[in-house]
Amino acid sequence: MIKRKWVLVPFLIILIMGLFIIFKIHVDAKASFAITYELLKNQIETAHKVGPEWVCLAKKTETLRFTSSFLFILLGSIALVLVLFWIYSIGIIVTLIIDNRNAEKTFAWILVIIFLPIAGVILYVFLGDSSKKVEYYKKRSTSKLLLEKIDTQLEYLKHLEMPGKRLMQYLLKHINEPIATYNSVELFNDGHKLYEVVIEEILKSKVFVHIEVYILRDDGLGTRIKDALIDRAKAGLEVRVLIDYMGSKKISKKYIQELESSGVKFAFFMPHISRQINYRNHRKVIVLDGKIGFIGGFNIGDEYLGLDPKMGYWRDTHMKVKGEILYPLQDVFANDWDLATRKNKKLNENLFGEKYFPHITESERAELTHFRMQLVYSGLDTVGKCIFFQYFYHISNAKNRIWFTTPYLILPETIRSALKMAAYSGIDVRIIIPNRIDHKSAFVGTRGNVEELLTAGVRIFAYDNGFIHAKVMIVDTGIASVGTANMDIRSLLVNYEVNAVAYNEDIVKELEAHFEEDFAKSVEFGLEEWKQRSKRTRFFEGVYKLLSPLL
Repeated sequence: MIKRKWVLVPFLIILIMGLFIIFKIHVDAKASFAITYELLKNQIETAHKVGPEWVCLAKKTETLRFTSSFLFILLGSIALVLVLFWIYSIGIIVTLIIDNRNAEKTFAWILVIIFLPIAGVILYVFLGDSSKKVEYYKKRSTSKLLLEKIDTQLEYLKHLEMPGKRLMQYLLKHINEPIATYNSVELFNDGHKLYEVVIEEILKSKVFVHIEVYILRDDGLGTRIKDALIDRAKAGLEVRVLIDYMGSKKISKKYIQELESSGVKFAFFMPHISRQINYRNHRKVIVLDGKIGFIGGFNIGDEYLGLDPKMGYWRDTHMKVKGEILYPLQDVFANDWDLATRKNKKLNENLFGEKYFPHITESERAELTHFRMQLVYSGLDTVGKCIFFQYFYHISNAKNRIWFTTPYLILPETIRSALKMAAYSGIDVRIIIPNRIDHKSAFVGTRGNVEELLTAGVRIFAYDNGFIHAKVMIVDTGIASVGTANMDIRSLLVNYEVNAVAYNEDIVKELEAHFEEDFAKSVEFGLEEWKQRSKRTRFFEGVYKLLSPLL
């Protein structure tokens, strides 16, 4: 991997040189003007002795000389800066080719840098692949409780054949993610019902409350959550709130101050402009006492209760979980909190102690069901593209069915090809996407993948009862995935995301019923009708598809 510093340092040198040249132009122009003024003054004094027509000619001559000199210096300097940027751009292109880990992305960056040599370089420095990935992963911690299970479970899996076996082995080896064997899951697809339960469980907490979310609004629902957190903090519990800076940048200072003044520990994820600004924390995780957790697609705000007139009813999916799956869920929060507060000694704490990973009592275990679950997460804190591999594995290994919902369908070529291959081979592939727009560019990008998939036999439905934001996949009769990762390039390859995979037929049946309800509230696309869309629409879809590897 080519280290980012070898890209950034030359960029800064060229930038400093450019600023120096501009400063030099200013100094030289000022000096030239002073000299020209003195010469002009002397010539005018001389010209007065000759005649008025010579005064006018002297003024025009010296003004033209000064202007020509200034423009020559200015244009020459601009040309020099452009040449330097072109040379630097060639260096970046060579770097991209040498470090080619993704042909689509490499080619897209090369096009941008060639046609936008200055803007393209700046965009690459801040939005290109980050060499920090391995560094973050090396700093990532895992609780001893989880590490103790890895070798035992790997050995156990060698002697079994079951759906999802290779994915389980991959996650055990690659990100030290153990299999949770005793669990309980309750599904929610309505924000009102979900947050009544969330607030109730927060208020019943006795030890700690950990909330991590991409968007936290300072509105009605946000206020109810805030009041519940303040109540627990005043009762002496440890309360921590971690939100993404870009997702929640509109939250008021007053809201934060009210939390902090009550004893709630609050942190933003990556609040400063940096080379990692493109990598956002899209995870939604709640852990209460290490006994109850929530994971899924819902953020915190009134719009997720269906109170935004533009979006209408908000259709999403969330899990309430109990049991062993709480251990990796707390592990995710602990690492994200550590990463967000690493430079803040007051907030940075070790959240991997036994207090945060309480043992399950025999009475608690009796209320759980014996089935396997595993978390899948990706971001700068993992080496590799774990959620990308998760979805690819599910699609490639399906025997009868692949159904999934996603608000954005902006696919890498590998995933698109896997879906087409599955459909061509007779597998029932169905996708539900929104029929309403929340982000114009994402809406266009999603539509840009429809025709190719329809041609392969994939069935695509546009949800027409509000906005669907769920990130759910069911495979055959025994595998379900619920989490935060959309079926788009940002979620698969860029953002911090987390999914929960459950190997349980009852959960799949319940989600299947949700799908059937959603199909009934959706419009299915037809291939011939879809081909009738305008050339203008096709053009913008094509442009977005071309640039999608960079987004």
